[in-house]
Amino acid sequence: MKGSNSEGLVSLNIRFSDLAYNAGDNVTTTTDGSAVLFDKTPPTVSEETAVPNPTNDNTSSYTFTSNEAGTITYGGSCSSSSNDNISVVGNNTITFNALPDGTYDNCTITVTDNASNPITQSVTSFTIDTTAPTLNEVTKVPTPTSDNTSDYTFSSDEIGTIAYGGSCSSSSNDNISVVGDNTITFNALADGAYSNCKISVTDNATNTSDNLTVSEFTIGATKPALAEVTAVPNPTNDNTSNYTFFSTLSGTIN
Repeated sequence: MKGSNSEGLVSLNIRFSDLAYNAGDNVTTTTDGSAVLFDKTPPTVSEETAVPNPTNDNTSSYTFTSNEAGTITYGGSCSSSSNDNISVVGNNTITFNALPDGTYDNCTITVTDNASNPITQSVTSFTIDTTAPTLNEVTKVPTPTSDNTSDYTFSSDEIGTIAYGGSCSSSSNDNISVVGDNTITFNALADGAYSNCKISVTDNATNTSDNLTVSEFTIGATKPALAEVTAVPNPTNDNTSNYTFFSTLSGTIN
């Protein structure tokens, strides 16, 4: 046999004889004497497109590149359908079978070429999150209030981006939520009653919470204007005299 330690196309020519040293017919690799391909080098595999992290897609796609065709096998928590068991030369996009919410840092892909040489590629860690944040009202806007830039506190069980609805809005300083209590300051509002304000939070995996309805509140930043309507008769013999005045706002009389 020629070139038994070589890799690539190798020609084999075998001569043999029996115990009486009678020479037999030569045997070649095939009937037409063509070469045999020896391959002892595993494929070269690298990550092309990692799973987005975090993602709300629990059947996430992943792309790797290989310089050889072969068979794909999976390790760790990840698996895939039989449609994703064959690799080609170049980019290979596979779809992992559905995974529950959580972080996955043990997934691997092994490509074994047609000469049974395997190579294993680790999948970059990723987190699946399909659950939207949960919001609750903690501290309402005092009502009525003379503060037209009122504070409001709500709780969230996830970090994310805050969005506002209805008549209420806030500055860019109040656009990020944390886990736990979040106190925000509404932009200035005109005097009046507000019952349509809403808040939502979108987490980093783009899951958006249900709208949290802000409890109705009334702003009265303007002082009441008073005017005398009916004075106490002067003089009068009524020592529990009546007096009438006009007010532009309701409130407490001192």
